[in-house]
Amino acid sequence: MTPMVWDEGDSILRAAAIPRQFEYTTTREGHPAGYGWVIRLGQAAADGLCSPLLAWRMGPITLFAAAVGAVAYRLVRDLSWAAALGATAALICLPRLFAHAHFASFDGPLTSCWLISWVVYATWLGRLRAESSFEGASRFAQPPENAQARTAAGQAIRGFRRAFEDFRSRRAVCETAWAVAAGVMLGATMSCKATGWLAAAPPVLWALCCWGRARLVQRKADTAPTNAPDAAVHIRQAQLARRIAVRTLGLVLPAALATFVALNPPLWTQPIAGLLEFWRLNLHRGGDAGLNISTQFFGRLYNLDYPLPWYNTIVWTAITVPPGILALAGLGVVSLKAAQPRSTSGGSSLRLLPAVEHGGTSVPTGNPAARVCGGLLLGHWLILLFVRALPGVPPHDAERLILPSFAFLAVLCGLGTDWMWRWTVAGRRWPARLIVAAVFAVSAVPTFRFAPQWLSYYNPLIGGLPGAVALGMEPTYYWDSFDREVIDWLNAHTAPDERVLLLAAPDDNLALLRQWGVVRFETDAKTPQRLRWVVVQHRPSGWQPAAQTLIESAHPVMTKRLGRGGWGPWRLDVPLLTIYDAADYIDLPPAAPPAP
Repeated sequence: MTPMVWDEGDSILRAAAIPRQFEYTTTREGHPAGYGWVIRLGQAAADGLCSPLLAWRMGPITLFAAAVGAVAYRLVRDLSWAAALGATAALICLPRLFAHAHFASFDGPLTSCWLISWVVYATWLGRLRAESSFEGASRFAQPPENAQARTAAGQAIRGFRRAFEDFRSRRAVCETAWAVAAGVMLGATMSCKATGWLAAAPPVLWALCCWGRARLVQRKADTAPTNAPDAAVHIRQAQLARRIAVRTLGLVLPAALATFVALNPPLWTQPIAGLLEFWRLNLHRGGDAGLNISTQFFGRLYNLDYPLPWYNTIVWTAITVPPGILALAGLGVVSLKAAQPRSTSGGSSLRLLPAVEHGGTSVPTGNPAARVCGGLLLGHWLILLFVRALPGVPPHDAERLILPSFAFLAVLCGLGTDWMWRWTVAGRRWPARLIVAAVFAVSAVPTFRFAPQWLSYYNPLIGGLPGAVALGMEPTYYWDSFDREVIDWLNAHTAPDERVLLLAAPDDNLALLRQWGVVRFETDAKTPQRLRWVVVQHRPSGWQPAAQTLIESAHPVMTKRLGRGGWGPWRLDVPLLTIYDAADYIDLPPAAPPAP
């Protein structure tokens, strides 16, 4: 059993109340209801077919599988099977992302919906590009109307044009449907967490850039001679850019907002006031002491009052992603740069637009990455890294608040895999392909070796888990060390008249685990049972004074580790959770009063 983590108990209890009650959007911390729908629908489908916890997790797990499939579909169409397999493997070989994909919480559904939103939007852009190329080719192939009238095939050509216009009208309906679908998936992303609203930033910036570049290209086309060889291409580029901008702002965004309102019933009666309350709750976390959660970063504690350094997102990416995947993702970024269109006839090219097929604009030959909307993909990857680096943004839980950026890093890894797969060394491709296979074989090891505590993974660049802890990073943060091994030990060593105290543990989780029969000991401090054991999670930013004193002065009766043996970065005997005799806890000296 994958351990039950911090937010799952609360998320499950909220989802269990759907549709009778929606404790979302305008209450408590302001989480929207989208992820609750995912959890509730998955549980309704899997209830009775598996364990209760797995049933509640079935929605997020299924949605993540759908997201992986969508990414593979998009990359197969745009690039190759190598790119699709590389991205899929990377999504599974990122231990911390793989962990959150299993939890009945909000970060997994947020990441999955964000990925699918990008896939649908990129697919819509590809269809617009294909339609534009088809229309342009058809126009170039047709003679003028007066020439048609004087030829024997004139009636046939006019019939073809009528058929083409009919096809074009049906295609317009289809493209509108794709734009609305992109908006619906964007709205679903926004409904999983307030962070999901940032998923709208890359498409909006993309649309605005397209509009600006369209004006420049149109101005150039207006001043160029009408018989210039690239005049038609420039006109088509401008038309395509305007269509992208207008439909993104006029169809995609309204559909996203409508979906957000539809998935959040607390907004149905008062949408404006409800949205204002939603943003007030999400942007003023510092006013609630329970939401001002600290984190330890290189030995120092940070919270909303003491923001993390700006480079924290770069560090989290660099030390919690397998190095081989980092290297392939870097190649993916380079491949996007190499794929940028350039003009061979002295004209301006739309670097942010999909390339068109005719005229003076070309792309480097032999590079299929030219078909990927690179600026859009980079925007989805970078937006959270940038926002999390700003002062006043919640700093807690290591990489969890930037989790979707890891998913798009995996997509970039797929691009890098495609580039390496086509690389030749002395006219041969097998050396580069052997390197790619070795990278993924090595990167897959942590997924197996750290299971089920994937959130404790640190890569060798920081010295692995022992190196990270020695440098002042937290070995765990989500109570995933309270796994079957620990629970079985406590079940076996706790008498019916005894209870267990878990310091700073989620009460909702413990109540559900007792309800499901997994935990058979009492944890409620209000019961008359005598205290027998005290459990401490090794998360320094969450330690109470008693927990820190226990760790420093008492000897644990049981210590949870990932493993024993090994050396250097591959040594896993770092304590994640410790259990102490209650006598050590009761005998602790009273905490010293705070300094004046």
